[in-house]
Amino acid sequence: MACLLPSAMVAVIYGFFPNLNPGLLLMKKKNNYPIAIRMEGSFYIEAGLHLIPNKPDLVKENQGKFESLSKKLGKFKRAYLMATGPSISNYKKYEFENSINIVCNSVILDEDLMQVVKPQILVFAGLIFHFGPSQYSGAFRKSLVESARLYDFTICIPFEYYESILKDNISLSCKVFRGIAANPL
Repeated sequence: MACLLPSAMVAVIYGFFPNLNPGLLLMKKKNNYPIAIRMEGSFYIEAGLHLIPNKPDLVKENQGKFESLSKKLGKFKRAYLMATGPSISNYKKYEFENSINIVCNSVILDEDLMQVVKPQILVFAGLIFHFGPSQYSGAFRKSLVESARLYDFTICIPFEYYESILKDNISLSCKVFRGIAANPL
């Protein structure tokens, strides 16, 4: 379903968020008038990011969490990053002990893989697949809670999604930190 956005609204959005990626504004037009926009939910998340109080303190706090995680995990000679592409089926060919193992996205839904890999870190950032209102997103978040309990990994998500993932999953609060690759300030 698309959100109706008159051109004045688009101008307002750009006024508040001049650094907004224009690729997010994939509008359908009729007679040069925007009638719909894709990924409209991202505007609410973007607006929420700008309303978070004490962002510099949160950035500092999460940098500290990352440094603590780094110290806790230590150093490894090998690292594995498991994503959801076709080569994921080759995971049984590798030895995962004495390595840093990071899983991405819906890899956590593969119980056999999770038991073999035993990841220390999970990363995910898909607005539609992980944070959205769809049944798939809801099932992912439900699996996330159980998987985090079973495998005790640390979850790293984009800064702006932190509140939305914890609002219904407060049990994850000690396992999640806000990734700060992009400048959230």
